[in-house]
Amino acid sequence: MAQQMLDYRAPERGSEHAPIVNRRSVALAAVVVAAVILANVVLAEAADRHWLSPTRILTRIGPITNSLLCVISFALTPLVKRLTGGPLALHILVSLLPIAAIFADVFLIGNAFP
Repeated sequence: MAQQMLDYRAPERGSEHAPIVNRRSVALAAVVVAAVILANVVLAEAADRHWLSPTRILTRIGPITNSLLCVISFALTPLVKRLTGGPLALHILVSLLPIAAIFADVFLIGNAFP
């Protein structure tokens, strides 16, 4: 029986591997980013026009809204995986954006309404 030589090199990336980021991943990430921006613009407008108290938006409504966006985005991760067929790194990073938006709200509303 002939012995085969062992090859320890990593296999070449070919067409059988999905790309790291594809168009669908970027499109879905853009939808999440747009939702976060839209929600925070509406909250900032409500604070600016005094429809709601800026303190209430800063301490209650803003964090709750952004946390819900984060939870919904993470809950849709299996659907994103099915739709994109690729890795979820971009979706995971974009899903954390609402948490950063909470701190942005604190900075922006806190400086606008001392």
